[in-house]
Amino acid sequence: MPPEYKAGLTTATLEADVFSFGILMFEIATGKCPNLPILLDGKEVGIVEWARKMLAQNKHMKMVDANISWEGGLIEAHVKEYFEIAGMCTSETQKERPTMAKVFQLLNPIPM
Repeated sequence: MPPEYKAGLTTATLEADVFSFGILMFEIATGKCPNLPILLDGKEVGIVEWARKMLAQNKHMKMVDANISWEGGLIEAHVKEYFEIAGMCTSETQKERPTMAKVFQLLNPIPM
């Protein structure tokens, strides 16, 4: 849920949709359920906080779901870029989130 909804916003916004898309990106690539806590350093955190800390520690490859086929290889730079885009989408501040057009522009060159 976007932070602004927790603060009382009740109307749908494009920025909230971008936040939700970022959550979906994390869920797809990590295999983690966004509404279940994740244990990190002995503390339960949400998927966004977990992802931010993992990225800050340069552990993006450890974030990838073990069930994703590595056949053909995953390129580390592409994985990092993908997670960084998801991180932009899930920014705490609405104004810092990219538009969906910008997200498309950033994701499009990454081979899938």
